[in-house]
Amino acid sequence: MSDENFKLMSTGHLVQILTDRRVGLSIDAMDLLQRMFWLNPADRLSLEQVCEHPWLTHNEYNMESRGDASND
Repeated sequence: MSDENFKLMSTGHLVQILTDRRVGLSIDAMDLLQRMFWLNPADRLSLEQVCEHPWLTHNEYNMESRGDASND
């Protein structure tokens, strides 16, 4: 691994990098990204786990875009 940013992201420091750079992502979004970017594939979330992550299941925008929110 020659890219220092990739090394940091894939070893558990993604949230700190995003926070330091003031990217503006929610805690849930950063958590999901970190869990998807672990270097060891055994540590990464499965597709099923990604789909069940709170950022996807409890995000108001995502619920509205899927038609789950009541707009009546």
